[in-house]
Amino acid sequence: MRFCLSCERAAPGSHWTPRRDAAPIALGAAPGCGAGIALSAAPDRARPGDAPGSPPTGRYARPMITHSTASLSIISETHAAADVAAVLGLEPTRTAEIGDRKSLSGLPRKYSLWVLDAPEPAGRGDLDPLESLVALLRGKESALETLRENYTTEIVYGGFSDSGRGSFVYSAALLAGLGALGCDLLGTAYLEEPEYDTPTVREEVVLPVIAGRESEFETAFATAQQLVAASPGFRELTLSRGVETPNHYLLLIDWDSVEAHEVGFRTSPAYDEWRGLLHHFYDPMPEVAHFTELARLRG
Repeated sequence: MRFCLSCERAAPGSHWTPRRDAAPIALGAAPGCGAGIALSAAPDRARPGDAPGSPPTGRYARPMITHSTASLSIISETHAAADVAAVLGLEPTRTAEIGDRKSLSGLPRKYSLWVLDAPEPAGRGDLDPLESLVALLRGKESALETLRENYTTEIVYGGFSDSGRGSFVYSAALLAGLGALGCDLLGTAYLEEPEYDTPTVREEVVLPVIAGRESEFETAFATAQQLVAASPGFRELTLSRGVETPNHYLLLIDWDSVEAHEVGFRTSPAYDEWRGLLHHFYDPMPEVAHFTELARLRG
């Protein structure tokens, strides 16, 4: 079983297709295993054991996926969708056959498609759609294995956040159920663009890393970025590596204000940790500047 997660900016309810170019994460979940999984589209955490979509508490109190969808998708370039129901013993939500015209492009389909959507939860006590789908498919493991002789079977997950961050947690029991089905899981987390009352202040600095220590720096930065992300007034961070000069890195951090960076972060214990993790990689020490955006153009 593989789990592929991609993150997109999109409004809930919009048409979406999971990205199949995301690197798969191998899940070792098997019946009886004792580990759940916590996945995040940003440096947020959700407490293992929390119900999907439930508000986390304590140090895990960050925005989470608020609602989600899940479907079983069965595809073949050679066999008909009409034959799936007889093997699986379930009626689909929708189907399409090879040669059918696509609704948007009008082009003929090159593959058949059989889809079973999980029911939307009607109340707070109802199962999450992914849990509902696993429950619907319990006992169908052999039928799915038979179908995989001629079809591709995938579970498609979509999670929608009410913020620019989105964490979610699924239990070891659910992962075991997914693993038993033998289907790859394709997931997309949809994040809303955050809205701010004040203009963004962008910290910009080129980091001249000592040649030959780039890999060490990148490993240390993966830890250090969590420190700045937890600082009040932090909005967004990007780190880019130089093309012409691979040991130079461009760091951009968006803040609520210059004070959020210079006073809030730089006078905090977290900055001492940041400095200890990263500053010994630089030669010479870089200079930091702050900017506000005047124009933006996208192609």
